Amino acid sequence: TVVTLDGGRAQRTPIRLGLVNDQVVEVSSGLSDGQVVAIGNASGLNNGDVVVPQLRTALAAPAGVSE
Repeated sequence: TVVTLDGGRAQRTPIRLGLVNDQVVEVSSGLSDGQVVAIGNASGLNNGDVVVPQLRTALAAPAGVSE
């Protein structure tokens, strides 16, 4: 489960993980491209909490692309 931000409100969203190693984790389902995910103190957020995101861009490699 991750906390997504939909319409300025926190929402716990179930995800499915794919490949995992010590540096990266593949999210195989549950998120859409461009969907904003809370990091940091996300455990302190509850469904419906109002959140003002401070966006930091993190680039993920598309499925099937290795670096």
